[in-house]
Amino acid sequence: MADEDFRSEKVDILHFLVEQTFQGVAVIQNNYLVFANPGLSDLTGFTYEELLGSSSEELFARVIPECQAQGKNAFYNLANGFPSPMRLELAFTCKEGQVRWVEIYTGPISYRGQPAVLMGISDITTRKNTELTLRQSESKYHAMFDAVPICLYQSTPEGKIIEINQAGVHMLGFHSREELLAVNASQWYSSPADRERWKVAIDQEGVLRNFVFQLRRQDGTHLWVINNSRAVRDSDGHVISYLGSLEDITERKRFEDEGQQTTAQLATWVDELKLRNRESLLLNTMGELLQSCLTIDEMNKVIAQSASEIFQGQAGAFYLYRKSVNLLETVVTWGSGLRSEAIFAPDGCWGLRRGRPHVVADSQVKLRCRHIISPEGQVGLLPYLCVPMTAQGETLGLLYVESRDAKLIEYRSSLAVNFAERIALALANLRLRESLRTQAIRDPLTSLFNRRYMEETLERELRRAIRHRHSIGVIMIDADHFRTINNTVGHAAGDAVLQAMARFLQGQIRLEDTPCRYGGDEFVLILPDSTLEDTYKRAEQLRQGIKQITVQHGGRTLDTVTISLGVAGCPEHGTTVEEVLLAADKAMFRAKDEGRDRTLVAER
Repeated sequence: MADEDFRSEKVDILHFLVEQTFQGVAVIQNNYLVFANPGLSDLTGFTYEELLGSSSEELFARVIPECQAQGKNAFYNLANGFPSPMRLELAFTCKEGQVRWVEIYTGPISYRGQPAVLMGISDITTRKNTELTLRQSESKYHAMFDAVPICLYQSTPEGKIIEINQAGVHMLGFHSREELLAVNASQWYSSPADRERWKVAIDQEGVLRNFVFQLRRQDGTHLWVINNSRAVRDSDGHVISYLGSLEDITERKRFEDEGQQTTAQLATWVDELKLRNRESLLLNTMGELLQSCLTIDEMNKVIAQSASEIFQGQAGAFYLYRKSVNLLETVVTWGSGLRSEAIFAPDGCWGLRRGRPHVVADSQVKLRCRHIISPEGQVGLLPYLCVPMTAQGETLGLLYVESRDAKLIEYRSSLAVNFAERIALALANLRLRESLRTQAIRDPLTSLFNRRYMEETLERELRRAIRHRHSIGVIMIDADHFRTINNTVGHAAGDAVLQAMARFLQGQIRLEDTPCRYGGDEFVLILPDSTLEDTYKRAEQLRQGIKQITVQHGGRTLDTVTISLGVAGCPEHGTTVEEVLLAADKAMFRAKDEGRDRTLVAER
């Protein structure tokens, strides 16, 4: 009799888990779907009655054409009852027409005494979309890499070229990148001694600046280049590759050798080249620093420092676009006497309206931006430049530069565009990283931390508490009669209740507390440095306070929300994540069994 009770209890638990999981679960028997859980209904948009009795062919018809070849064998096995386990990813069309990506696992089971196939189905649409975004970002990086007008490369210490941009292919006279990659870089040097001199210098110094030497092009002609490079080392300090740039200075060398220019002209060219190199180095340094920034504030500091060095003698500003209020706001300025508004709407700038750099070199021009300030008594305007910053079609901000020298503004326009592009790329990558991190640790429905983050946080806090001999409180919360809400009012109403509960919890906790969605309608609060008695008082405050919230859905006010809470603590109920959570969970279930809307402390 005890074995039967145990089996019955085990079946009840398994049934509860299948019914409550967010994943879809289905059973295929004799080519027909004979069981589906609520998770599958949520995933497909079909009701249980609509799913029940569907054949494998009918299910396969929902798979999008691009995935049918991949899923054909899998659905053939389902139709013919082959029980071998499988795993595949494919996309299908939901009832409402939207396409979702899913990951499917299958395996043999016995269902009601007959062989059947069990299917577990997980929604991976968000992951697929993220992968697409990352591929697009990588494609944009390669496009920018090939768009740089000077040669950029990566090579090994043995001279094998790992990567090179299109400018380098053209500079060295090759017809294609593949043809160039098949040639060892040591063959390019006009003098083998230059190769040895370059290698010794960079291996010793780690960074090499303005190294000038002669290269042999594919057709046998020679060109002079200036090289900036650095060595990349492994954890043991060994050089594993070189990153660098090559700029063709053949014309400059020819002028120097032939003596066709006066000393003043040569000095001007040298100064201009130095300025370009300096600007190039500053831009490269800024780009490296921007890619290492973790916050917008860090980015702003890097931009402020780099702009004041690159745009010496000029004033300017970096504006960040606030999409929520449709305004551009100054976050970085440099120089003095800036003549541009601190905040303005996007339609106040011709650069943003045209989607391209807007240069005003003539002080008498009438086509000026509305964000430009004209001091009283001043005739005309200072020459200025507006460069819009965009990424993937989205406006991110604006770079504004002004100068009293109109020729300097025109000369610096390409530099300003390069400067703005690096900021835009770094800002887009930073926002993408923030988005990916949020998706990894946040529950998408409630915006609370997810279960994985909760377990990692609780593990860390337990260790800290044990080390410092502090206490930790844990509160397990479950919404009363939540299934009734879903069944009578609908899942959308249930989601509204969960979101309202999440907002309430976030408004009732301390900064050091961690609110998490544990799963379904269950929440967990981690309270560091909280005694068991204080944790119980906090739980009671939450239980009473949540009754005051009002949940609106579909034009109606839902019934008052009540909760059942289980309280546990460390060290009273254990020192591991599993022990403390299990104690709180049992206390919460006792609260529900004793009538709900109450708080109980876990038994010791």
